[in-house]
Amino acid sequence: GFFKIKDVKPGKYLLIIKFVGYEDQRVEFEVKDGDVDLGRIVLKESAIKVEEVEVRAQAPKITYEDGKRVIRFGEDIVSRGSPNVLEALKNVPGVNVDNEGNVRIRGEGNITLYINGKPTVLEVSDALRQIPASEVERIEIITNPSAKYEAEGGIIMNVVLKGRTGRGISANLILRLGTFENYGLNGSLGITTGKTKFVFGANHFSFNNLMESTVSAEKPISYTASGERSFQGKPYGARFSLEHNLTSRDILSFEGDIGSWRMLMLSNMKYSYANDSTSTKTDMGGLRGSLSGGYTRNMENRRLEILAFYGFRRGREDTESRVGNSVIFTREGKPNFFRFSPQINYSMNFGEKRKLEVGYQLTVWKGLDSLKLSNPDTSGSYTFSSYVNGGYLTYSDVLGRFSYNLGLRVEDYRRNINDYAFKSTDLFPNLSLSFNPDIENSFNLSYSRRTQRPMPWMLNPFIRKIDERNYQKGNPNLKPSYTHSFEVGYQRIFNIATVGIEGF
Repeated sequence: GFFKIKDVKPGKYLLIIKFVGYEDQRVEFEVKDGDVDLGRIVLKESAIKVEEVEVRAQAPKITYEDGKRVIRFGEDIVSRGSPNVLEALKNVPGVNVDNEGNVRIRGEGNITLYINGKPTVLEVSDALRQIPASEVERIEIITNPSAKYEAEGGIIMNVVLKGRTGRGISANLILRLGTFENYGLNGSLGITTGKTKFVFGANHFSFNNLMESTVSAEKPISYTASGERSFQGKPYGARFSLEHNLTSRDILSFEGDIGSWRMLMLSNMKYSYANDSTSTKTDMGGLRGSLSGGYTRNMENRRLEILAFYGFRRGREDTESRVGNSVIFTREGKPNFFRFSPQINYSMNFGEKRKLEVGYQLTVWKGLDSLKLSNPDTSGSYTFSSYVNGGYLTYSDVLGRFSYNLGLRVEDYRRNINDYAFKSTDLFPNLSLSFNPDIENSFNLSYSRRTQRPMPWMLNPFIRKIDERNYQKGNPNLKPSYTHSFEVGYQRIFNIATVGIEGF
């Protein structure tokens, strides 16, 4: 390069060259007639000592990313007295948690729960009660799942726990005390070395909900009933996770949990057609657990993932119904179910934005439920089994400020309950589009086809007597139902708030 300084008189000069991050360079030269060639000047880097600079930034609490609604648990949510995820969700817009712990999103209670991308055998509310809010990095809510996920179910909620980095030991202990015998204890211990991360946790909870209840019916019998209902639970359990880096590209992981669950339900109602009050007591509980393992191979522009999940749930159910002091009927049940699901996923990246994913998953459900009733004396049992073979293909890309995901899943479904057989093969497409004109605005449009398959108790052909005037019987010939789900949404981020509008 060159530079020009006008009106320089002949003579000797000292040139000092300065640039941020480099040492000053001094050059002596003499000016005569014409241009001066200073030769090659090389600047040497220098270390600059400055005071500590702290940069703080916080992502929006709710964002839309790759067809998912992502909720980040900031310190403000956790500090609002939320010892677990279930309580923390009460502070999240768009998520409703009632007094009984039932979680509903957009009025939909059919939620499939994943923890770190893996299914769980626990009920949604039970699982969320056992996870401390301080251990959660984010929650992903997928209202229109892509073809990568199983076609059964409605909304998917994936709880992603915080990862542990570096070396050392970390511990977490949360104690909760409340009225009406509501209390809980949840603790965890994490050990991290250079290549291995291990976490162990245990918990015990007691929750008790008491409420007034009113029932009004017109058909086929007109009556009213009022009284009290209560729900009591005392679950406890332990969990662990282990992750080991075999090499810089190969990761081996295991997760598991085991525990006891119990629910005591009491109902004391006064019916307009009965002279005495009707009371029902149901005591159910048992053992549940799960174990999952995975192997991940990260290659340049490619990723291979092999996973396997096993979960079981077994228990008992005892019910007694009375009118006054007379026992109307008793019921004893012993349901036992297990689930096994291996899968393989393979993805390829073409450049930085295009991605192709393929995979296969097998899901096996098996169960046995035995039932014994008195007044009338009836007993029976059913065996249930279902097999779902599913394969998928998805493709995603980013075109400027637009992004899209297109996928197709095929599932072959077969089930059998007491020799009542059913089978079907279905296609489940999906499409999601996003437009982000800037960091503050985002538009989303999506479609997916989903299915809802009958639960085993819906298929059970035996009569279950609930009380003197209510009976329940399943239909073993029920077929799956199918849903075409469409969504459109817009979100705007302001300095003090985030506003979202959704239609579905």
